[in-house]
Amino acid sequence: MRALESSILIKRPTRRVWKSITSLGYCRTLTDSFWRFGRNLQYAVKHPQGSQAPDKQTLESGTRVTVTTGFNRPWIDWVVSDCVPGEFIVLRAERTGWLDGYHMVVRSDLETLDDEKCHLKVKLYVMFLNRGLEIASLFLPFGFLYSMCINSAIKKTKNSIERT
Repeated sequence: MRALESSILIKRPTRRVWKSITSLGYCRTLTDSFWRFGRNLQYAVKHPQGSQAPDKQTLESGTRVTVTTGFNRPWIDWVVSDCVPGEFIVLRAERTGWLDGYHMVVRSDLETLDDEKCHLKVKLYVMFLNRGLEIASLFLPFGFLYSMCINSAIKKTKNSIERT
C-alpha cells in the first residue's frame, strides 16, 4: 500500500502541539480513529530504561504502548521508533501472522510557522504481510478509508489542543 499523508494548521505554539503529540492521548486518538469500533481498549505505557520522560504519559524514543481489549486480549503494540523533540515522532506497530499480519508506521512532523502557529503533517504507511491482501489494498478503497481515519485523528488532535 502506498503512503498516505494529511496535514492541518494549528493555531498554537509548536511547543504546545509537541507536548500533545508526544502524549498518550495522541496515541489513543490514533488508535481510536483506526480500530476502536466500540471496543473498550486499555493502554499500558512502558518507558525504556534510563527514560528522561517527565511523566508516564509522555512518549519518547523506545517507549512501548500496549493496547489490550476489555478482555485483556492483546490488540496492538505501538513503539516510538524515532523522535526528535519539536520536529517529529515516529510510531510503529506490527502484527505477525500470514492472514492478518501487517507493518505500520505513523510519522507526525511539526513545522513552525511563527510564534503562535504550526503545521502538523501525519504520514501513514501500511504494508500487509498477506500478499493477496497487499495486492488487493492497491485496488480496494483502503487508501480512502485510511485517509479518513488520519483526517479524523488530526482534526481531533487540533480541536483538543485549541480548546486548551
